[in-house]
Amino acid sequence: MPTQTFEHLKKPKKTLVTNALISEFSNYPLKDAQVSRIIEAAGIARGAFYRYFVDTNDAYNYVFHLAMADFHMEFNKISESNFNLEEFIDSLTTFIDQVLNSRFYQLLKQHYLYNESSYQKNDQSGLSRMAQLPPVIWSIATLSHEAIRELLTFPEQKQQIIQKLTTSISKLI
Repeated sequence: MPTQTFEHLKKPKKTLVTNALISEFSNYPLKDAQVSRIIEAAGIARGAFYRYFVDTNDAYNYVFHLAMADFHMEFNKISESNFNLEEFIDSLTTFIDQVLNSRFYQLLKQHYLYNESSYQKNDQSGLSRMAQLPPVIWSIATLSHEAIRELLTFPEQKQQIIQKLTTSISKLI
């Protein structure tokens, strides 16, 4: 995550750097991201980039977290005891609509297509957040992530993908 130096930047400069990061990671997979393009777009020196972030992975973590902060709020509340398929599908559909109409769409598409496998976050026990979920919720989350990957890649097939997901989840519960 960004350093305190970055956190204390004035808003216009912080926005400029953030926008440069979003642009870079929206147009290139993480493995192909280049600090030189980021600093050119942001109008900062290479040394400044490294005062703000450890490396491109750190910068990617920052913008990915920024993109997901609002989008995942509703999904973090789901449990087996409160699961309602219709509400879940409505939330997922709203999520997809928000993503498709946001400045983060290309970034998240890149994430699901190229960056996700190298981004898996583990907690202090070494387990991924997904591995800690109860089996039914894990299954729903796994199916949902695959549906999201398909929806970001093929948004024109939204109805078919949502229907396939709904049918699949209904068989689990």
